[in-house]
Amino acid sequence: MSLLYPTHRSGISLCRYVTGSLYRLLAICILLCILQPVYAQQKKLTGTLKSTAGKPIDHGSILLKNSQGRIILFGTSDIQGKYTLLLPDTLQTAGHYLEVNLLGFAKQQQPLLADKSQYDFLLENNAVSLPDVKVKNTIPVQSLGDTLSYNVASFARKEDRTIGDVIQHMPGLEVSDNGQITYNGKAISNMYVGDDDLLNGRYGLATKTISKDMIKSVNVMLNHQPVKVLKDVKPTDNVAVNLVLKDENSIKVSGQAMLGGGLPEQFDAALNTMMFNKKFKMLNVLKGNNSGIDYRSDFEQLGSNDLMINVGNTRPVALLSAGTAGTPDLPRKNYYLNRSGVLNANNLVNTKSGLQLRSNIQFFLDRSIQDYRISTETYLPGDTIRYNEIQNAVRHPFVINTAFNAMVNKTTYFLNNSLKFNITGDNNASHMDFNGKGFGLNLRERSYDISNDFNWTPMLRNRNIIHLRWYANYYSNPQKLYIDQGLNNDILNNNQPYLAITQQAKTPTFFSHAALAYNLTKHLIKQSYQAGIINEVQQLNSNLDLTQLNGSINPYAGDVGNALQWHRSRIYFNSSYDLRKKNWVVSLSVPIAGQFISYKQKEYQLDERKTQLLINPVLRVNYSLNMEDYIQASYTFNNNVGNISGVYRGAVLTNYRMLYSNDAELQEKTSSGTGISYYYKRSITMLFMNAGIRYNKVTANSVLSSVITNNVQRTVLLPYENDQSNLSADAGISKYLFWLRSTVSVKALASRQYYNQFFNGYKLPFRNDLLNLQFGFDSKLPGSISFAYRLSSSWNTGRQLASHGVQPIGVISKMNRIDQQVSLSNASVRNLFITLKAAHSHSRQAAMMPIGYFFADANLRYKAVKWRTDIELDVSNLFNVQQYETYQLTANMFSASRYDIRGRMAILRATFTL
Repeated sequence: MSLLYPTHRSGISLCRYVTGSLYRLLAICILLCILQPVYAQQKKLTGTLKSTAGKPIDHGSILLKNSQGRIILFGTSDIQGKYTLLLPDTLQTAGHYLEVNLLGFAKQQQPLLADKSQYDFLLENNAVSLPDVKVKNTIPVQSLGDTLSYNVASFARKEDRTIGDVIQHMPGLEVSDNGQITYNGKAISNMYVGDDDLLNGRYGLATKTISKDMIKSVNVMLNHQPVKVLKDVKPTDNVAVNLVLKDENSIKVSGQAMLGGGLPEQFDAALNTMMFNKKFKMLNVLKGNNSGIDYRSDFEQLGSNDLMINVGNTRPVALLSAGTAGTPDLPRKNYYLNRSGVLNANNLVNTKSGLQLRSNIQFFLDRSIQDYRISTETYLPGDTIRYNEIQNAVRHPFVINTAFNAMVNKTTYFLNNSLKFNITGDNNASHMDFNGKGFGLNLRERSYDISNDFNWTPMLRNRNIIHLRWYANYYSNPQKLYIDQGLNNDILNNNQPYLAITQQAKTPTFFSHAALAYNLTKHLIKQSYQAGIINEVQQLNSNLDLTQLNGSINPYAGDVGNALQWHRSRIYFNSSYDLRKKNWVVSLSVPIAGQFISYKQKEYQLDERKTQLLINPVLRVNYSLNMEDYIQASYTFNNNVGNISGVYRGAVLTNYRMLYSNDAELQEKTSSGTGISYYYKRSITMLFMNAGIRYNKVTANSVLSSVITNNVQRTVLLPYENDQSNLSADAGISKYLFWLRSTVSVKALASRQYYNQFFNGYKLPFRNDLLNLQFGFDSKLPGSISFAYRLSSSWNTGRQLASHGVQPIGVISKMNRIDQQVSLSNASVRNLFITLKAAHSHSRQAAMMPIGYFFADANLRYKAVKWRTDIELDVSNLFNVQQYETYQLTANMFSASRYDIRGRMAILRATFTL
C-alpha cells in the first residue's frame, strides 16, 4: 500500500497505522529522556590547552593516569584547544592525575581533586632530541575518539598466517567463513588497507591473503564517514576497519607461491603478489583447485560499496531454475565437488595531486557436481501431496568482473567516477528423476551488467556543500531451459504426448538516477535538500515452446507468452536534518516522491498506468551515555511498489514442476520498522556488549497462491491483502580474560514471525518461533597450545493457525539443532605446527529419529625458515563421511534430503614465501 489519494479507506488505514507508529516512536523518545537524567550526574573533566603565547593547541592528547602510571582514559583537544573527558561511573579517581606530554612542549601533570572538574594547561615550548627507545610492553587495545586500535602483536599466535586468523582472536570482532567482519554485533561497512579502499568492498580476499606480519594494528572506526568533505557534516553509524601497515614506505613486493597434490586425485595451487605503501598498493592472486575451496567468497560484495543500495536500482530476478533443492547446511568445503580457477587482480595508485586510480578485475571458471535426493510431503486440508526427486547436476559457472575507479577525496571536495562491466553465466546439465520418470534438462544463463557512477561534492566559500550524482546502468539476463521429455502433457499440450520443452526468458533493463543536493553546514541543525529523477525502462520477454512427436515446434497453447513493456519514473525531493548537541545525535530524513508507472502488453489487453505520492521517513536517534556507551533508536516507514516480475500474465515454466503466472495488479507494500539498541564497551578491560529489540510489519495488496497436484505446482499472484510481522530481540557479549589469555563470547537471538500462504484455495496463516544461543571460547594456553570452541544451539517451532473456518491440520513443527566446533593447535616444537579440528551436528525433530554427524580434520605444517618454505599436510573428513541427510518438518510440509558429499581427502602442499 502507498500513500495515495485514490481511496478514502486506504488513507484512513494509513493514518491509523502511522499514528500508532508515532505513538511507539514517542514512547522510545520518552524512554531516552528518562534515561538521560540517570547519567546527567556523570562527572566530566574539561579544560583547555594553550601555549605560553596564548594560542590554543589543537589535536593535543590529554591522558588520565592512575597511581601506577597506567593510562585509564585519553582525549584530544579541538581546534580551540578545548577538551572533554567523560569518566565511567565505576571509576575510582583516588590518586589519578591528568598528563599532557606533547612533542615540542614541556610535560605537565595535574592531580585530580574531588571538587574540581576543570583543568587548564599552559604549555611551555621545549625543543627536545629523541633518543633511541625500546618498547618493553604494548597496550593490546587503545581507544582514541571514535577509533579503537587493536595491536596485532598482542593477539597473534605462532600458528596464525593471515590477518584474518588474528582478527578471530580479538574481542568484539568476528570473521565469518566468507571473510565478513562484524564488530560488537554490527557488520562493518568496509575494510581499508593502509587507509585505502583497495578491494572496493570485496574485502574477503584481504582477510584470507594478507600476512599478519605486514599489519601493525587493526583499527575499528566508529561513525565512519568515508567522504572527507562530509566529515562532521553528515553523521553516520557505520563501522569500518583499517589495516594499519607496519611499513608505509616499503617498495618491496612480497607474496607466495603454493603447489599441492593429494588423494583422491586432488590438486591445489596459488600464486599471489602484494605490495602496500602510501603511493601504490596491489593484491593480485592466481589460484586453482579441485579440493573444495570456493573462490567466490574472495570477490563477494561484503562492504557497502555496492552502489545499488544507495541509488534504488533493483535488478530483475532470474525467472528460471534447474532444481528445487538448496545446498546442505554444511561448510561448503564438505560438499563442494569442484574444479575451479580464479584470477583476482586489485591495483591502486595515489598520485601527488591527490588523484587515486584503482582497478579491480576478477575472472572465475568452475566445474561443479551436485547429486541429491529429496522427498517432500505437503499436508493440505483433506489431502497430502508427495514428490520424490533425484538430481545429478553438472554445472559450469563463470564470472568476469571489471571495475575502474578514479577518485579525489579531500577536505574541500570529493570527486569520484566508477565504471563497472560484469558478465556472469552458468551452463547446468542435469539428469532428473521425478516421481519415477527420468529425463534430462539443461539451463543456460547469462547476465550482462554495465554501469557508471559519477559523484562531485565540492565545498563552497560559505562552507556549504553541493552534491551532484549521476548513476546509469544497463542489465540483461537471458535464460534458456531445455527439458528433453514431454512432461505433464495434460496441462501443457492438451493431453497429447510430445517430445521436449524449451522455455526462454530475459528482462533487459536500463536504469538512470540523477540527483543534486545542497547542504547547509553552519547551523546547529545541519540541513540537506536533495532533488532527483529516476528512470527505469524494462522489457520482460518469455516464450514456452513444445517440440511435438513429428519434430515440429509449437508454442504453448495456454497463452501467448510475454512481451511486456515497463516504464517507471520518479521525481523526488528529500530533506534531511542532522542535529549533534552534547550527547545527542538526531537524524531525520523525509523523502517525498511522485512516481509514475506504466506497463502494457496488447495480447492480454494490459495497459496500466499508476501515479503515486510516496513518503518514506527515516528517523535515527543516538544518545551517548559516556565516551564508550550509547543507545540508538530508529524508525522507518517505507512505501515499496512491485516490479515487472509481479505483473506479467503469460505462464513461465520456472523449472520442471513449477508453472508461474500473475493475476493481480501491481504489488504495493508498506513496511515499518522500529528498533532500539544499546551498545556498551570498555576498551581498557576489553569488554563489549550489545542488546536490541526490533519490530517490523509488512502489508501487501497481493499474495502468492499455489495449486499443488501430484506432478506440478502452479503458482499465481492473487489480489488479497497479506500481512507479515516479525518481532526479534538479540544480545551479545565478548570479553577478553587477561588471566586466561582468552576471549569468551555469548550471543542470543529470539524472534516470532507471522505470515500467510495460499495452498489449493485456502489461506493458511502460520507462526514461526526461533531461539538461538551461541557460545565461543578462544584461548592461548601455556606451552604454545591454542584451544577454540564454538557452540550454537537453535530451537525452531512452526505451527499453522486457524483462519476463516479452516482448522489447522494439527502438525506442529519442533526442531532443535546443536552444532559444535573445536580446534586444538600445538606450536611447542620449533617451526612445527599441529592442528586438529572437529565438528559435530545433532538435529532432533518431533516424531523423527535424531540425526548426528561428526567431521574431523588434521593439519601438520613445518616451517623451513632457511628455504622460506612451509610444508603442509592437510587431511580432511578423517572418518570418510560420504552422504549427508537432513529432515525438516514445518507446519504443513515434511521433507527428507540426502546429499553426496566429499569423503576423506589428503593434500600435501608446499608454500614458498617471496
